[in-house]
Amino acid sequence: MIIMKKLLLLVLFFFMAFNTVSAQENSTYLDSLSIGEYELSPNFDKYNNTYSLKIPDDVTTLSIDYTLEDENAEVEITGNELLTEDENTITIKVFNQNEEQTYKILVNKIKEEEVGALDKTLVDVSITKKHNMKIILGIIIISWLLLAYIIYKILFHKKRVK
Repeated sequence: MIIMKKLLLLVLFFFMAFNTVSAQENSTYLDSLSIGEYELSPNFDKYNNTYSLKIPDDVTTLSIDYTLEDENAEVEITGNELLTEDENTITIKVFNQNEEQTYKILVNKIKEEEVGALDKTLVDVSITKKHNMKIILGIIIISWLLLAYIIYKILFHKKRVK
């Protein structure tokens, strides 16, 4: 009986492993996506199909790096040529014989002055986050110490009898 259970578990394991591999073989999802040194908003998630991106106004073409979930899928990228001052849409189509997945990146060009202001804002936000984390950590430590003191008093405090 034990041997039958082990055999059944082994068969079930191989069945699940085979299904996982075959599901990825017919996938039209990207496994990763990055645009040079720029940051997609929101961060890449293969189930999200629309992203935005801000770039300096002197950039005309972007370096698009991606990894396919299924290496047999094909990719077609359009809209990455001669990016204009207006909003640009880059389309990344991932397809196979049966399915197609389309990712869109909405690209906005911003002037150098705005890029500098944006960088300063990001630095300010980063400093604020670090400062807030120190405050939160201090509050947590004080709370734990107070809780430990209360537990100590409850467990080890002896009442004096007069």
